[in-house]
Amino acid sequence: MLEITRIIFLLTIFAPAAGAPSVRTEWIGIPGQRTKAKIFEQSRTGKQILAVILHGDAPFTKPSYQYVFAQKLAEAFPQVVAVALLRPGYMDIEGDTSDGNRGNATADNYTPEVIQQLDSAATRLKEELHPSFVVLVGHSGGAAIAADMMARDPKLADAALLVSCPCDVPAFRDHMKTIAPTPLWNEPVRSISPLSAVDYMPRNIAIRLIVGERDNVAPPVLAERYARALQKHGIGAQLSVLAGRGHEILLDKDVVEEFGKLVRHLS
Repeated sequence: MLEITRIIFLLTIFAPAAGAPSVRTEWIGIPGQRTKAKIFEQSRTGKQILAVILHGDAPFTKPSYQYVFAQKLAEAFPQVVAVALLRPGYMDIEGDTSDGNRGNATADNYTPEVIQQLDSAATRLKEELHPSFVVLVGHSGGAAIAADMMARDPKLADAALLVSCPCDVPAFRDHMKTIAPTPLWNEPVRSISPLSAVDYMPRNIAIRLIVGERDNVAPPVLAERYARALQKHGIGAQLSVLAGRGHEILLDKDVVEEFGKLVRHLS
C-alpha cells in the first residue's frame, strides 16, 4: 500500500501543466501480444529522439514508476518522445495489463517470447513516430531485457541506458538465493543473460550503465562484468556507480543527467 501511495503521489506532482508534455496511451501488437505504451511528448521539431522505457521485475508492486520517469524525460528534453512500456503479463496501478507471461519475478521472464514482444512494440513505435534516434532505457530486469533486445535486433536502437542491471543472470539468481530465499530460484529458466549475448551486440551502439554503490539486489559487479565484456568487443560502454545509493534509482536526477549525456552524444 505504501508503494502504491508513493507512485500516486509521484504521478500527481509530475502531472501535466501548461507547457508540460502531452500524454496518451496506445496498445501495440496483435491480440495475445498487446503491450501497453504510455507516450509523453512535447512538440515534434528538429531531430526527434525516441526513448523506450522498461520497468523492473516488481515482485510485490504494480509497476508504474516508469510512467513518472518517461514524463520527467519529456519535460527535461523537448526533443524526446518518451514511451514507457508495461512489460508482458504485468498490471499497473491503472488496472491495465499487457498480454503475455509475467512469470514469478525471479529473472525468469527475460525469455525469447518476452523479448520478441517488446522488440515488436519498439519497432512499431519507430514506424509510427519516425525518430532520428532511438534510446532504450531499462531498470533492473527491464535493463536486462533492453540489453537482450539490442542483441536480438542490432538495428533497433542507437543507444541504451541500463540502470541497476542484473546483466549476468545466473550470477544474479545465485545472489538472490542468499537474500530472498525461495525454492523458485532453483527452478530452471529460459531467460537470456545479456552477458551471454554480447557477441550479438551491435558494435556502433552507445551504452551507459549506472548502478548504486549499495545495490544489494543487482550488485555493481554484475554491471561491471557486462561493461567489461562490451568493451572487449569494441563497444563503447561506460559505467557510473552512484556513491551511497541502492537499487531504486531510476527516478534519481543522476539518471536523468546520464540520459542527457546520451542525448548530447546523439545530437
